[in-house]
Amino acid sequence: MESAATQLLSSEQIRWKIRRMAWEIAESATSADEIVLVGIVPRGDVLAARLAEDLRSTVVKKVRVGRLTIDKEKPVGASITLDFEPSQHRNALFVVVDDVLNTGKTLLHALKPFLEVELHKLITAVLVDRDHKAYPVRADVAGLVLSTTLRDHVKVELGDRDAVWLS
Repeated sequence: MESAATQLLSSEQIRWKIRRMAWEIAESATSADEIVLVGIVPRGDVLAARLAEDLRSTVVKKVRVGRLTIDKEKPVGASITLDFEPSQHRNALFVVVDDVLNTGKTLLHALKPFLEVELHKLITAVLVDRDHKAYPVRADVAGLVLSTTLRDHVKVELGDRDAVWLS
């Protein structure tokens, strides 16, 4: 028997989480010339764009948004593509953004392109941190930290209707 989904965050609650996350990112960027938000496709890029909107109204720095594509199901050995060149952004705060941090596997592999260039600072941001780390990666900025069982599934909807569900 499958259990019904429980809504954890409404559209308005997500909006407030994103606003708070933007302030936390801004605090991390005090010594940087610009902020580069790198969203992991398919939902991290949407979250990165929304964070950028709030950051642009909050900070006086340049805010750029990039997209990172990786196979989330099989990130080991997967090709990783970025739609920009990290080395072109000297003295930037890079923020790798995803919707949910579960074991840390995807986020860890998504950091690889940033290990190959000299960076000013690199942090991670997620809307939901499930707290099931199997890899040594953490969210520096999280909208919601949630303790769940391994059987639970967190679904993030960002689009026409925003919500976070637990089933």
